[in-house]
Amino acid sequence: MIGASYVDLTVGGRIVESEILIMPDRKGLILGINWIRQQGRFQWDFDKGRIRFGEEDWIELCKDSRSIC
Repeated sequence: MIGASYVDLTVGGRIVESEILIMPDRKGLILGINWIRQQGRFQWDFDKGRIRFGEEDWIELCKDSRSIC
């Protein structure tokens, strides 16, 4: 790890303040278990490629790291 940054992430229409760790050998974003726990109730539908927080609307996931969803 070479550093950290605190940023506001927009996730499904809600803003989540997050600590982002910066690593020289990684491209993309990895959600850690601590971040997921902080979001409260969290559902992941692997078959349909989507997630949701609590009773909020489902959020479609990107299938390719080069895509912008």
